[in-house]
Amino acid sequence: DGKLEYAGDKIENEFLKVRLDAKSGWIRSLCDKATGREVLAGAGNVLEAITDEPASMSAWELGLKDTVGRAGEGGAAFELVERGPVRVALRVTSRFRDATLEQDLTLCRGVPRLACRLRLNWQERNIMIKAAFPLDLKTPAARFEIPYGSISRPADGTEVPALRWIDVSEESGDYGVSLLNDSKYGFDV
Repeated sequence: DGKLEYAGDKIENEFLKVRLDAKSGWIRSLCDKATGREVLAGAGNVLEAITDEPASMSAWELGLKDTVGRAGEGGAAFELVERGPVRVALRVTSRFRDATLEQDLTLCRGVPRLACRLRLNWQERNIMIKAAFPLDLKTPAARFEIPYGSISRPADGTEVPALRWIDVSEESGDYGVSLLNDSKYGFDV
């Protein structure tokens, strides 16, 4: 029916139902309502802090090493920042060490996409923040945007550069998820 719903830790439109973990602010469920399918294989949109130590490796691999923490592990605050007939937005504010992270999760009527806009006051050196979305896909195949085209790469967990999007779909072609990004350009699948 196109109606937007909001209830504390849940936002929903006619395509997606998003439930957040009340303590951390992480996405605990992202349900595709058309198929009834849970998209995530665990907590999603987890903002991980990862050491960034370039090493002698391939030019196509990034030097990301160990996860040193996650924003929201010490708790998060929620605020409804928009609720109207076209859009609903929930703000999640969390911390990592001395950094404050503020993220708006938005659903629009008629649009099958969850928008996540992150603003942060980052106070770390040689540590980067990365959003993790573990997907519940069988035999995933990954395609990454590159200049003037796209390329398939193995879904082996290697951190690789790409431009503004990646698509992770089941090899059967029956189901897939895309991530659109307007920021930094490193991904792993």
